[in-house]
Amino acid sequence: MLFVISFSMVSYFMLSVTWKDYRYQLETYNYIGYLINHAVSIVYIFYGLYLIKQESTGYQFKMLLKNRELHKKNVEIEEQKKEIVHKAQLLEEQAAVLDEHNKVKDKLFSIISHDLKSPMYALQNVFSNAQKFDLPAEEIKSMLPDVVNDLNYTTALMENLLQWAKWQMQSNSIHPQTINVNKLVHEAVQLLHLQAETKKIKIKTKADLPVCAWADRDMISLVLRNLLSNAVKFTPEHGCIIIGVNESSSFVEIYVKDSGLGISKSAISKIFNDSYYSTNGTNEERGTGLGLMLCKEFLEKNEGRLIIESEPGAGSTFSFTLPLGK
Repeated sequence: MLFVISFSMVSYFMLSVTWKDYRYQLETYNYIGYLINHAVSIVYIFYGLYLIKQESTGYQFKMLLKNRELHKKNVEIEEQKKEIVHKAQLLEEQAAVLDEHNKVKDKLFSIISHDLKSPMYALQNVFSNAQKFDLPAEEIKSMLPDVVNDLNYTTALMENLLQWAKWQMQSNSIHPQTINVNKLVHEAVQLLHLQAETKKIKIKTKADLPVCAWADRDMISLVLRNLLSNAVKFTPEHGCIIIGVNESSSFVEIYVKDSGLGISKSAISKIFNDSYYSTNGTNEERGTGLGLMLCKEFLEKNEGRLIIESEPGAGSTFSFTLPLGK
């Protein structure tokens, strides 16, 4: 390109400026050669312009490619920034979860260290006094209701703690399967019928038709036992508890309805905010609040949810849903 332009410029400069009075006139002696000379010159000029355009086009194309690469790198950097922000948010969430787990752990250890010792010491004192002072049968019998209440509390607490520990050791994993809900209901009633009979409470079941759900059997069994145990705890003597099962097109509902003391809206709010809520029952039965917390957590893991309908003095209905059996 440079050669063509330089050659043309030098040629015209030599002929038109430096040697403008030369005698040899090509036009006079060879007109065809004269035309060919000018034609070749024009061709070289346009060819030079063409090469300049090609060079410019190539440069623009290279710049376009560089711009595309820069844009691609900018997009990658933005994606990396978003990923870093997302990971930072995940770390914050995990830190919050770990902090919550530490609080739960501290609460559980405080329960174990304090509440589990009391019933054991009570039993120890009863048997120690009976052996040491030769207590009469009537006096020992008068102590039994308190001992039974303590044992019921301790049994429920140990069962919840063991289930919670098992779940933690299994890395919060669940094992869903098709379960017979009616069978679980009857098993829970069978386990707690003596506790209900002590308070002369009638338990009615409305779970006759076979209904299946898809969930972890051990977890749902624990949920049923906790809800039924709470109903017995907060229902006065000669009360009534109804436990039943409803089936819809997409889920199974299990409910426990009692004629007990009822729960205030503020207490229900504490339960759903993962706060520990516990009050004594109608016969001063104690509780830790761990049971309802586990119920809510286990149901969420099994794609279910806990529903509480209650008014103070008008009884309560605790229900939960589960996916239909596969």
